[in-house]
Amino acid sequence: MTSVGSGKRESVVLECVALPLDARTPEEAIRSLARLLSEKLGIEAESLTAELLAREAESPTYFGRGVAIPHARTRLAPRLAIAAGVCRQPVPWKDGGSPVRLVFLLAVPPSAIEEYLGVMKILAHLFRKTDAAEKLVEAPDVAAFLAEFTEAADKAAK
Repeated sequence: MTSVGSGKRESVVLECVALPLDARTPEEAIRSLARLLSEKLGIEAESLTAELLAREAESPTYFGRGVAIPHARTRLAPRLAIAAGVCRQPVPWKDGGSPVRLVFLLAVPPSAIEEYLGVMKILAHLFRKTDAAEKLVEAPDVAAFLAEFTEAADKAAK
């Protein structure tokens, strides 16, 4: 759910947030967020999970600064959809760096590649150049998380 290109300002909309996300491994984090996203989209959770885990096995999605962004192109998703979660405890991701506390999971239909690239651009800017990850991890509840994310993502999109 993004607006990209043709003079429109890019934006990122989260479908659901897990706060806290109870996961001890990347697989548990992906499974939990995929299940939430599947419920929201009305699609089969195990199939989405399998596609996300297959993509993760190809190339781990550790981003840096305690953030991971697992994603997969999938025909299951009717639209670009994003779930976020804050892990209760740091999760050692498969590919380097510090443990992950913040996970953004994306299901990307083939028709939404341009939107996906816009979202990734915003997320990359957001987490490389600001303290947004730390602020999101410290959010006391979903409403605070969404408010902080929306403000930070809007700034990153400018």
